[in-house]
Amino acid sequence: MRKELGVALLLLAVLPIWASAQDDAQRIPPPIAGEDTIIPGPLGEGSLAFDSELARTNYLDGGISLGTTFDDNALSTSGDRISNLGYSFLPHIALKQSRGRLNWALDYAAGFTVNQRLSAQNQGSHNFGLEAKYRLSPHIDLLVRDHFVMTSGFFDQLNQNPQVSAGTVLQRPNQFVVTPMAQQTSNLGTAQITCQFSARSEIGASGTSYVSHYRDAPEGTSLVDSNSQQAEAFYNYRISQGSSIGATYRFQRLIFSPVSDMTLVHSVLATYTLQLQPANVTLSIFAGPQHIEAGAQLTGPSGTLPVSGEPAVVFQKFWSATTGGSLNWNGQRTSFLAEAARTASDGGGLLAAVQLTMADAAVRRQLTQMLTVQLGGAYGLSDPLAITSHGYSALKNASGSFAISRRLGTSISLTAGYSYVYQLQQNTAPGVTNVHHNRAWVSVSYAFTRPLGR
Repeated sequence: MRKELGVALLLLAVLPIWASAQDDAQRIPPPIAGEDTIIPGPLGEGSLAFDSELARTNYLDGGISLGTTFDDNALSTSGDRISNLGYSFLPHIALKQSRGRLNWALDYAAGFTVNQRLSAQNQGSHNFGLEAKYRLSPHIDLLVRDHFVMTSGFFDQLNQNPQVSAGTVLQRPNQFVVTPMAQQTSNLGTAQITCQFSARSEIGASGTSYVSHYRDAPEGTSLVDSNSQQAEAFYNYRISQGSSIGATYRFQRLIFSPVSDMTLVHSVLATYTLQLQPANVTLSIFAGPQHIEAGAQLTGPSGTLPVSGEPAVVFQKFWSATTGGSLNWNGQRTSFLAEAARTASDGGGLLAAVQLTMADAAVRRQLTQMLTVQLGGAYGLSDPLAITSHGYSALKNASGSFAISRRLGTSISLTAGYSYVYQLQQNTAPGVTNVHHNRAWVSVSYAFTRPLGR
């Protein structure tokens, strides 16, 4: 309930700004020529949208998807694999509007999934995203972004929107862990303010909060809830048209339950960003040291206290390196996004704080006016930062996916896809080995588009 309340409060905060912007959109003069906020950000944000999709604004999209998903390991277990067919009914709506000083976009999908062999897991799902960018003055921008998800833990291909950016590679939670089927509620929110105080210099700060909670986990399974906060401050300097260098200070606090682990991370990053126009290509790289203070409370078997009867807390302080980058191309008929990073992160539901080493890439191509394909792959290694007694020593995850979409008319499309996921679970507990997933899905969608304010 607290997550839903947070989303409602965010809407209440943004909508009055939007209303007032209609009245005073002309009060602030446009930026001086050559001094617009053209300095690339310190870390790139990417999406698989085509160039024409990025340019679209002032529209309302909506529709309904009817889909079937087959999974040969629906419970994500290493043994006694259970296959399942799921049938989904998913309406969705998206709005994007530009008005004077305010640009905002909303994306919401909800629906119900019925499982053929796992009827106890039948449930509704919600996927809500909101992004608003407000120009406080000619050179000061405020960005607010929130993403709320309530799902059964399945990686829901039918809800994917290639036009939506989920923030930078350092702001997102660990998405490279496959958990046993359980109901998950999560919320990822970010607020950022930037000030371009000269033609070449920009400063800014941001705060990010991520909360994830699991319930109705399978018997004998213990999933880890996450509550993390992140703060950044950065300086950016444009060295040429479209390219910049900068420095970023980053602080993270990672808290977990029911395990009593807390990790504090301080990072200093050197950044470089290059934007190539009109090719619409963005390259961002970062590197620097990070200082980690990881504390873990140890217990005995089955959650009992050690022999002393008192919780044993082990603290570890050490230096490490964080590095990574992203490459994004949004072309007319082809889009490409590749990312890589080595950084401290949450454990994705199975671990507490980890050193996450990840890489992923995806390409989307419009073959004809009616036919679009998408291909992607990802790899992640989640290595615990602290000595723990609550499970896995490390998790390796690799996946690949393919999808093809065919428009059958102006409003109806047919999509088919396949994904494979492999996870190696290195665990001190017996009986836990590798997890494999083969998943295929087919959906039929009806969609409409309506202009706003025209």
